[in-house]
Amino acid sequence: MTFNNLNILLLILFVSIVSTPAICQEHLKSISIDLKTGNGSEVTSITDNDENIHYFFLDNLSLKHLIFNSVFDSIHKKDYPKPDRPYSHLQGYSVSEDNVVSLYFTNAAKNKFCAFSLDKEQQLQIEKFELPMKKEKIFALLNHDKKLNIFSFKKNTSIIKRYTFNKNEVTTSTYDFSGERFFNFEDQPVVLGSILNVHGNAIIDTDLPSSIDQASKLIKLYPSGNKLTISLNHRKSATRLLNLNLDNESSSLDYFPIPSFAFGNMEYVKSNSFINNGKLLQVISSTRMLDFYIYDMSTRAELKKYSITSDKEIPFKNSPIYQEGSAYSSNTRELEKTKQYLRKVTNSQRVGIAANEKDGKLNIKMGGVTTIAAGGMMMPMAGIPVGSFGAMTFSVSPTFFAYNAYASTRATYIKSVFDASTLNHVETGPFVNLFDKIEEYEEGLSNIRLVTLFKFKDYYVHSNYSKDDKRYTLSKFEN
Repeated sequence: MTFNNLNILLLILFVSIVSTPAICQEHLKSISIDLKTGNGSEVTSITDNDENIHYFFLDNLSLKHLIFNSVFDSIHKKDYPKPDRPYSHLQGYSVSEDNVVSLYFTNAAKNKFCAFSLDKEQQLQIEKFELPMKKEKIFALLNHDKKLNIFSFKKNTSIIKRYTFNKNEVTTSTYDFSGERFFNFEDQPVVLGSILNVHGNAIIDTDLPSSIDQASKLIKLYPSGNKLTISLNHRKSATRLLNLNLDNESSSLDYFPIPSFAFGNMEYVKSNSFINNGKLLQVISSTRMLDFYIYDMSTRAELKKYSITSDKEIPFKNSPIYQEGSAYSSNTRELEKTKQYLRKVTNSQRVGIAANEKDGKLNIKMGGVTTIAAGGMMMPMAGIPVGSFGAMTFSVSPTFFAYNAYASTRATYIKSVFDASTLNHVETGPFVNLFDKIEEYEEGLSNIRLVTLFKFKDYYVHSNYSKDDKRYTLSKFEN
């Protein structure tokens, strides 16, 4: 090999290294195990109070339980019979203060439950009970703070009910918004229940990236500590926020009009919002223009406004204009013109904006959902039960739900990077987030099933089962 050829080879190698994002994946554990991966197979991962990691593998007949300690040594393995019908649907879990791990199975109507509880010695206790629901409809199931929470609304009212599970006990909370006025998409007065009944919702963890599919939902739930915020964006002229205290039954309501609409500009046809780190981000679009606002939620002050017009380059994008997938292909292509972006975003089913703060930067995806699966489970492989049925959203693992939605999204969008303090646009390349790294890692695997993803300590654990060599593998990813 000549000196010049060697230089060219080294240059190509250097360019490929710096232009390819590092996956930052570390192998943790791999064990030999025979698991069923057919229809009805599921996996749920739970971390208890002693930092032991519980895996529950379910198939049509049995439930297999594995436990790893905090350094990923396998310390327990046992099979149990799966609960009898009609308790065939796993809806969530809880970990009590005395470290009892409980799985909750339910019937199709979700009013009868079977609690499958294991104490620290892995002694099994099974309890069956019913929820005291009367003229109510469930709109969200949320695992938060190691407890299962079921949210419903009383039909024909503006009252929200919450059922919190702990072992075989359920406590009830009531949030009454009867004194508030609500309006539907056509600005007609309605009760809150009718809004929650019609529009699908998404559960958002702002520590994680969100897909445009999630972010474009007109109703979003943001759990944080002892507070749950529900954003309503079914009216394109404003964002309404319901604030629920999870320690008691207190609540409040906030209202943020969208300035572009305040002047009666009927050209704008779609809008949405997103909450991140005390800031409310609003976007409103038409085929000729798009406005993007950032507010301080505590002071209600407008912090920044950015605009896009169809005849100019997008001034704050850090990526090409991506169009992911179509009715005939899952490939990603790039669009060249701003007017193409505005037309596709505005003509999409929903517009959305997603934000994730990391290393002093506010990373944003902004666009519209162009292809959405019509109902059914969002489950590309046998794994964690996640889904969105009608206006109800549920997930046994919110982390995996967020990743699964991210990986399954079909949308037109741009990526933008802003300084998290000044909110000024930062000139840099497109960001690569946690889910991008995991997607790249999964592309190098073949025939994997029973995938799960969860936060452990200060990093994330991705787990998957290889049908080819019958091994279950745990890998570490830094966010």
